[in-house]
Amino acid sequence: MAGRYHPELAGQKIAAFTKQFARIELSQRIRRRSGVAFYIARNDAFDRACAQIVERDDSPPGSVFFGFCHANRHAFPVAKAKGFRTILGQFDPGPREQDIVERECEARPEIQTTWQRYSAELVASWREEVVLSDAVIVNSAWSRECLVATGVPLEKIVVVPLVYTTGAPRGITREYPARFTRERPFRVLFLGQVNLRKGIARLFDAAKILIGRPVEIRLVGPTDISNLAELSRGLPVKYYGPVPRAEVEQHYREADIFILPTLSDGYAITQLEAMAWGLPVIASRYCGSVVQHERNGIILSEPTGEEIAATLDKFIEKPESLRRLSAGISAPDFGLDQLAQTLIEMETDP
Repeated sequence: MAGRYHPELAGQKIAAFTKQFARIELSQRIRRRSGVAFYIARNDAFDRACAQIVERDDSPPGSVFFGFCHANRHAFPVAKAKGFRTILGQFDPGPREQDIVERECEARPEIQTTWQRYSAELVASWREEVVLSDAVIVNSAWSRECLVATGVPLEKIVVVPLVYTTGAPRGITREYPARFTRERPFRVLFLGQVNLRKGIARLFDAAKILIGRPVEIRLVGPTDISNLAELSRGLPVKYYGPVPRAEVEQHYREADIFILPTLSDGYAITQLEAMAWGLPVIASRYCGSVVQHERNGIILSEPTGEEIAATLDKFIEKPESLRRLSAGISAPDFGLDQLAQTLIEMETDP
């Protein structure tokens, strides 16, 4: 709880629902309720609480109300009635992403996942939010493309990249061996949600092709795949599960490259985090534009097992190319100052 406080908030007017939502979370955990139903119920409670706060707010017309998606169906109409501008923070690529994951589930029946598609109720509520919003913030061109495909007007969408403040030590220089061996394999790190949306099935396809090669693919993070151990058997894959922050940093230190074969991501801030540790990144094009091809990493034309395996095999053959890509990493062009300026411009735009 202490970690949620910042001294610069001390003089600001804050409305929080900490006790109310602590009770909600505890109640749902006791009932073992989770998934989409719980997500909808919790967001609806937050939405209604915000609507009450906005109703009492004495800010003048033209003020801005910002809300993240799936929690504004009640608050946005109240804000609009008071003459506020409404900004929707869209943290994922919307319904099109659901279609992509559903197709992957159908194509990979051997992978036992608990993934659930968003309900029709949630999608209908989201569409109401979009209609009531004056602008929709997305974090990547990929998200913009997906929203436009589902009917969101292009002129309503603003791309604002995510900002990452590094906790990594400055001036990291990566060291790579002259060649990879069984004793010192090529360490490929995947860190995040180990699921179909993130391209895990494609990574397993690549691992099958690379059997016998000096490579170790490390999977770090929570999973919704119940037969992951069975799928990993006999492959150059190690699953570590969710780990504490200190262990996350150790994985970044020990890795040679970071991989993100995602099928769809609103941004995937792990790319920035990996680069902060000096790691080149292999990524698909279905996420935030962080990787500069052949400068600080590789952009896959398609995240297929064959292309992933071929890309990794090139680094196994030429470890020195990893050193070159690591040296090409620079600080993100979009920082806190740019974020603040972008948001200010959105506030003042008619």
